[in-house]
Amino acid sequence: MTPYQRKVANATLCCSVSVIGFVVVTIAALAINQRARQSDDVLSCSSERCASATRYLSAIVEQDLHPCVDIHQHVCGMWTIRRHGAGFVSDAFGLFLRRFRSRLLQADDAVLGERMTPVVQIGKRLLEDCFEYMNATNPVLQRDISSLLYVLNVSSLLASESSSSALVRAMAISFTTGFHSAIVIARRKLDRGAYLHLLNAPSIRQELRAEPTDKYVETYVEDVVRHVAATSDAATIARDVLDVDSEVESFAELDVRHQWLTYGEIKEDAKFPKGVWSSVFQLFGEAGLTVADTDVLLFTGYEPTRRVFQNLTSAPVRTTVWYLTVTLLAQALRYDFTRRFRSAHYRETSYLCFDAVSSALQLHWHIVLRELVVGNLDDGISELNSMFYLIHKITVPDWLDNDTALQARQKIDQTSLETLAPSRSAVSGDVNTMYLQHASAAMAGSDRHFTGSYVTLRLASQQEAMLREPPNAVTARMTSLWAHKGPVYDVLYDKVFLPPVFLVSPLLYDDRKAPPFLYGTVGAALAKALSDAIGPYARWNATTPHTSHKTWWSSSKVFDAQLRLGCLRTRADEDVLRHPERAVHPRTSEAFKSSAFGWVRAARVAHDAMKGAHYDGGNRFTRDKYWPRAQRQFFKRFCLLSCGTERQDPLRPQERCSWPLISMPEFVAAFECRNESYKLLQETCTPF
Repeated sequence: MTPYQRKVANATLCCSVSVIGFVVVTIAALAINQRARQSDDVLSCSSERCASATRYLSAIVEQDLHPCVDIHQHVCGMWTIRRHGAGFVSDAFGLFLRRFRSRLLQADDAVLGERMTPVVQIGKRLLEDCFEYMNATNPVLQRDISSLLYVLNVSSLLASESSSSALVRAMAISFTTGFHSAIVIARRKLDRGAYLHLLNAPSIRQELRAEPTDKYVETYVEDVVRHVAATSDAATIARDVLDVDSEVESFAELDVRHQWLTYGEIKEDAKFPKGVWSSVFQLFGEAGLTVADTDVLLFTGYEPTRRVFQNLTSAPVRTTVWYLTVTLLAQALRYDFTRRFRSAHYRETSYLCFDAVSSALQLHWHIVLRELVVGNLDDGISELNSMFYLIHKITVPDWLDNDTALQARQKIDQTSLETLAPSRSAVSGDVNTMYLQHASAAMAGSDRHFTGSYVTLRLASQQEAMLREPPNAVTARMTSLWAHKGPVYDVLYDKVFLPPVFLVSPLLYDDRKAPPFLYGTVGAALAKALSDAIGPYARWNATTPHTSHKTWWSSSKVFDAQLRLGCLRTRADEDVLRHPERAVHPRTSEAFKSSAFGWVRAARVAHDAMKGAHYDGGNRFTRDKYWPRAQRQFFKRFCLLSCGTERQDPLRPQERCSWPLISMPEFVAAFECRNESYKLLQETCTPF
């Protein structure tokens, strides 16, 4: 090869190597960039609804206030102003109700099949009647009372000559109508078969949804008494009735647990007025429910109910009779009370009207809710179940001793998630709605007055549930929580019940690429419910007593939990910082300490579960790059849950947001906080 040929060959080789090298580098760069984009997609929303949530959250945060200074005000300041104090979940619930009403009214009556047509048809009509009723001007109480008494006959109760006979007659009315008096009476079924479920009843004030200091309650009760009996002594009766009601409210603070009893045992219980239960069960038999002394029933709130019965039998007969009568009527008059004395906000009206339809059509309305509002959630439910599984695995704290940790793990392992996710079998199964045909005809005869229609449907549903087709206990419990503002752990069923508002945006997104959105809200709420199940003051099971000196935790670990909370409070509790020598009683209650434990653990567990989901597969390096952004999104979403939650939790909204986060080193690192208070807290306090 000549020198010239050698030069040409070398030049060609160098050029080829350069081109190949350039191509390789370009391909590698494109691959890295693509992986980065894919990783970015993992942390971004692909659906428009979820993407709008990113913009929405960025729009409400207070940009001039750094999260390290006040994370609660940073997230909730603008929110509270723009939403007039409404909580984030409450606001989401309002959106949920608007969607529900819109889809229901636009749907064909036969949208869920022929068998469900009466349910949809009657539900639409009752809902619109309720809205019209709530928005009516110049309401006339006499018309409501007349319409109510036309369907709900209380004349025999008013004629009672003794407190015991009044109790018996009131419970007979409750059995046939579903409106409670001194006790709630329901019938449910589980694997063991159908059983009677007795529950302690809420007070009149609770039924009217009145504030504890509401001055209008006494005036309203006085008007009700006057319209029912035309007595000149209505004012005195109203005062006496509400005095008893205050006692009932105080009894509700007693230990409420579940007890399985036989009918024979409860009839012989000397703590109740003599002969009352024998007479009541005899009337139940005459109404169509025959039971034997060896049959079992479930009694929830035995002790509070016993106190109520004793209080009513010791009160003057007139007071007892009117208390039971007003309690029965209040459940139908709560709508009138609200439109008269409370702000007619659309959210409030919507809730009351949908709750009326849910109660009136208790056996089947959950199917309408499930199919029309929650909709198709195949991907969303899969993501929800995966999230619950990850949270479920790490709920038990690693600082518990072996025995306590073992028991906590046993409780968690037997706890499952219950939702109103769509189910084909719920619609296509054997749904019997024949009983509604008679109710529909009766509604037509009530001149479509809402109160009369509502009571008529309650009676029809109660008769079906008590005598022919009792609802499944778990389904009934899920249905009763349809409007709850958070997941509920129920020790009776060992389940976490997730209300339907947590199955739709802006809480749950049908999007696999947005862990910070899911874990910051729904995940944290689920973690709180599971933490409630294993907290230091949680029941071991549904039938064990719940007292301050009895817990399945070891005493050393209860003390340990109190020390951890105490240390956190010395650094973060405004009451302690201002008055370190003063022990504020509500801050030392079991409810307060349980809530603090639950929320602090919820933030830790949800965060760590999200971390597991974030790093599940993919390139570790590129995911590390976006992890701080995911954390910041998570912490902000977590605080959104606390916005506008006054009086909903023993912890104040600011405490629900900040206490769990300031004790987490991850929060400090994500926002690069340099506050000395954070450093001091993490150096001196042991985390939950």
